[in-house]
Amino acid sequence: MSRIYFRTRAVYKILVNLDSNKSAGPDCLPAEVLKKTAAAIAKPLRNLFHLSYSKGVFPSSWKTANVSPIPKKGNKSDPNNYRPIAICSILAKVMETIINQKLSKYLETNGIISDRQYGFRPNRSTGDLLTYLTQRLNSILQHSGEGCVVALDISKAFDRVWHPALIAKCKAIGLGKYFINWLKNFLSGRSIQVLVDGFTSVLYLLNAGVPQGCVLSPTLFIIFINDLLMLTDNPIYSYADDSSLVASYSFQKTSHVNPQSVATSRSFMTSSINVDLSKIFNWGKQNRVQFNTSKTQCCLISRKRDANTFDPHINFQGEDVERLQVLYTLGTKLAMNLVFNEHVFAKAKDAAKCLGFLRRCKIYFSPANLLKIYKAYIRPKMEDNSSIWAGACPTTLKFLDSVQKRAIRLIDDESITASLAPLGHRRNIGALTLFYRYFVGEDTCSRELKTILPVLKTFTRNTRLASSNHPYYLFIPRSSTDYYENTFITRTSKIWNLLPPEVFPKKENVHVYNLQRFKTNVNQMVKNINNYPFIKPYFPSPH
Repeated sequence: MSRIYFRTRAVYKILVNLDSNKSAGPDCLPAEVLKKTAAAIAKPLRNLFHLSYSKGVFPSSWKTANVSPIPKKGNKSDPNNYRPIAICSILAKVMETIINQKLSKYLETNGIISDRQYGFRPNRSTGDLLTYLTQRLNSILQHSGEGCVVALDISKAFDRVWHPALIAKCKAIGLGKYFINWLKNFLSGRSIQVLVDGFTSVLYLLNAGVPQGCVLSPTLFIIFINDLLMLTDNPIYSYADDSSLVASYSFQKTSHVNPQSVATSRSFMTSSINVDLSKIFNWGKQNRVQFNTSKTQCCLISRKRDANTFDPHINFQGEDVERLQVLYTLGTKLAMNLVFNEHVFAKAKDAAKCLGFLRRCKIYFSPANLLKIYKAYIRPKMEDNSSIWAGACPTTLKFLDSVQKRAIRLIDDESITASLAPLGHRRNIGALTLFYRYFVGEDTCSRELKTILPVLKTFTRNTRLASSNHPYYLFIPRSSTDYYENTFITRTSKIWNLLPPEVFPKKENVHVYNLQRFKTNVNQMVKNINNYPFIKPYFPSPH
């Protein structure tokens, strides 16, 4: 990576866009003051950043962080039930933001970070990772196979990054002497102090880990863990420190499926997982990373009759890995048969609890405020990663609809609730928008995710069907099971093929990628749904 240069305009842009609600760090410089004085201090700060980077010295006053303990679930008298939130200097974050932008660009341009890392990267999300995993596992089940997901748990992942190993890996990917010298000083001499009710503890020195609360820390962590994702024979998929080892087998022809072949495939899959877990354990020893065996869990993905009785005997660090019927990962409950009924029930129950709390507070809010609270806090709970589970049983999805109906009765003002679109309608709009980002956009998702998308259909003759369709008409392979028919890509592809050509954005009669315009066009199409009777069954009236 070439040397980083700081520009006054870049510093000014970051300063004026600071969030005024963010807490000030140990230097007590609030964001609002920095925003108001951005024009005057941008150039002096640029000179300070340049001096710090060129000399390889990070200001010692920026190396202290205030830690506010936030209680988690459980006994509040137990210190282990608190999540430490570190608050660093805002000026330090401004400098780190510029460095992180340059570093991220270098990593992405040169393809250094594994394609299986979905955390802290542009155009990546938990939804993208879940989309790829569920689609791939459903494809395996469609071919009479099975899969096994082992969820790894790294103890204190960010707090135990070994500095010498991180520095060595940064050198290996060519980050340059200026960055390496600055990074060594950035990581050394760190300290924290606990802040509670205006009182602070004594300073505690840190000798490991990437600093909490720093903009640069997530990127440094994915550099540190990057070689782990390329270590095993079976792929490891990761969202920051949430990593899952996925092994599978399938049959190309159903004639090859018999009890003996299934037993042989299961034995091979299990042994390959144990070999990979041994490699992961050795990697942890070399990098001084500890894996929490008690929290490492596995789930067999299968629809075979004897799946419940089959024990894969997976061993990690000398202990048997706990096997679950439902694996909770990335905020989603993955059942062993990849049916999301239990997950949808949990979503509806969570939203109903929040709605019940809102009902008790109803007298303090107007109907307009109640609607705003429902849209901001309750409805998102029923739509998180909905593209993954929108193909669940219709009778199951009705539990979500019943929550919205209760919310409409609670608000009790038809003039404003008439604008609430049905949840099924919103799920279809969201799925199409996501599919458009995957299929039409360039570098808007992982390369692996691109490979599982359907291909464009080639018309050999100029028929009415060929001339009336949009340019992104897809060839959809036939599905052998109803489960695969209801997966995100297969289900959305069918709606996608029915879209009229005018919903796809154009510029000077050439199709261009414009995500927001596409979403607006689809919503506009739904308002005039009577003009498109062929797609009407998928989009009931939004009112």
